[in-house]
Amino acid sequence: QVSDITSLRRSETRYRTLTESVPVGIFEMDRSGRFVDVTPLMETLVATPGTLIGRLATDFVHPEHQDRVRLHFARALAGRGSSHEFRVVHADGRERVTLSSFQPVIGPDGTVESVIGTVLDITERKRHEAYVHHLAFYDPLTRLPNRRMLLERLRQVLAAIRKLEDSDGDEA
Repeated sequence: QVSDITSLRRSETRYRTLTESVPVGIFEMDRSGRFVDVTPLMETLVATPGTLIGRLATDFVHPEHQDRVRLHFARALAGRGSSHEFRVVHADGRERVTLSSFQPVIGPDGTVESVIGTVLDITERKRHEAYVHHLAFYDPLTRLPNRRMLLERLRQVLAAIRKLEDSDGDEA
């Protein structure tokens, strides 16, 4: 029995070391959507240390994304995992873009006991994507739309016209 306790402690230490060393925030929420366990990185993404436990996840989600977070949380409570991009608002007002996942924790009786998840800060990646998009579609000197932008918009307009023509033909 002593070796079981030692083995359990070693396993807990390895688990804690792993979860605290990955560049991803990790959390567990109860069935009401309140944080019950978070890694230090998770706390720094949205709040100050020691302030997340007992708080609702939606308290830190941008108002435009709160319904989406509730939907993904409900999916996890129904036994299905999911992931999506959300904007979070840090306690100091800074916004971050995150890729978040929600996974159900199934208990011995087959019901969902809680929800665990991860939060990856992708703010810088999104900034770089926007910069690359800008380089592709705007002249760097004048900052005006370039030929590629014109062609892309023409394709979009032509596709919309074809779609309208097709839907008009369906009604006849």
